[in-house]
Amino acid sequence: LKFARDHRDRAPPACAAMLVLCVLALAFGASGSIETLQQQLPLSGLTPYQKARLEAINRPASVASKAAELELKLIFAAADFRRHLAANDEHLAQLSPEELLSQVKANLETVEFTFAFGANPQNPLPYAVRNISTYDEWGILPNNWQLKATLQSTKDLFYWELYDAAEVDFYGLKPFAHQDVVTNASRFPSFEEAAERPLYALMNFRRIGLGYSFFGPYQFVYRNDIVRKRSELLPFDSGLVETCCNNSIPIPAEKHESMCGHLVVSPSFCELASTPPPQVPGKELDALLRNMKVSGLNTNTTVSQAAAKTVWQLVSPSATYSPVEIFNQLEAAVLGAVTTDDVKLVVADFTNLFGTHDGDQLVIFCQKHELPLAWSGSPQYDPEAPQQACGTPRYLDPATMSAANATRPPQGKVDFWDSVSQEVRAFRANQPKTGWQEQMALYWRKLEGTETTVLTARAGDCASFDLCFGMESRDPSPPRCVCRRPPQQPAAAAATSISIVV
Repeated sequence: LKFARDHRDRAPPACAAMLVLCVLALAFGASGSIETLQQQLPLSGLTPYQKARLEAINRPASVASKAAELELKLIFAAADFRRHLAANDEHLAQLSPEELLSQVKANLETVEFTFAFGANPQNPLPYAVRNISTYDEWGILPNNWQLKATLQSTKDLFYWELYDAAEVDFYGLKPFAHQDVVTNASRFPSFEEAAERPLYALMNFRRIGLGYSFFGPYQFVYRNDIVRKRSELLPFDSGLVETCCNNSIPIPAEKHESMCGHLVVSPSFCELASTPPPQVPGKELDALLRNMKVSGLNTNTTVSQAAAKTVWQLVSPSATYSPVEIFNQLEAAVLGAVTTDDVKLVVADFTNLFGTHDGDQLVIFCQKHELPLAWSGSPQYDPEAPQQACGTPRYLDPATMSAANATRPPQGKVDFWDSVSQEVRAFRANQPKTGWQEQMALYWRKLEGTETTVLTARAGDCASFDLCFGMESRDPSPPRCVCRRPPQQPAAAAATSISIVV
């Protein structure tokens, strides 16, 4: 690699690029594998640089969040806010600004931070994706740059421009020592530098069932203590902001339209979404306030109206969201290697995965790593509905239930679950090209009585939300908090080698 860098100016860019790949292939490809990052870098914890970075933003985050409290109370006292909140929830509208702020802060403690991944056959992405086998191969869930540093990513050059710009400009992370390999367009980090970049997470404060499912049909739900100790936070999706606001990055026109077409991109939007210092979970009120203002811009409504809907979605069990709001959430950058010890739940797409080979492999993965698996689905398939329910129930898969403190259903209920699973597998074998989603909704309805339902947990439901992820309700017993059992030991390193894709 050093030879390639030293001689890149003596060859045309295409030849120089091939030179880099050849050198890397020679360096790594002779045996078809390389020593894994888990053998070279710590599997858990933070590097001294990452610790210093999180310490540096802690106080500014506290100051910004405290200042936002004052502005939020003024908004909560406004007649326009009260009127729009009362239209959705009269009880909430009767609370004082101080009581509402307390409700908001308490419910933010319960919000899920999720990372979606895996291949969705119904919505394939134009590049190779991480999946559960990637985790087992590495022993950690690698970030984008770790995949790039081992030649396991097939993403186009502009993605790396987006990631690097967001991580340096917005999150304040240090730039790579070598900003280019060939054409100053493709950042290429060392293994150590790659490991200090983050995995992204969605702060799902609108309580959308599968979060940002565009990126994959299943997701890790982080333990809340992990994101509190190891994350930076922004008021909006950094990739969208860089795509829509940073004109120096050459984004293909079709990609730009797909990412920015649903947004009202203006100088105000770009400033609100990109100028604040990063914050941290637990001190995120300024980020939430900015997100409310961005929502107002995108929906052509007042800040009071946008705030009323956000508070309703966060606090009220009867709330709904519009599909475009899936893209309008807070984003976190999780630092340090992520293992299954850092996860409290896996959530999977019932419609696309249940009863498939990939779905069965996910169950096996969760059993192996002692992770509870919850299925997210709906009794009615209506993706075009203008409003969708927030905080919908999930089904906890009986095959992984021992990983949680949930009450196991009677054997007859488990047998019925298994019989429905077999029906679905038979259906999948001859699945039609149209109408199959409605049939999967029917299977969802068939499972409603299996006593596997997990309801959304809200403020006051659980003593802690580090490992807890929902509520079970079994008449006549009172509702009970459902939590992952504490991991017994550090996640075992499963990988022995990483194949190089050239």
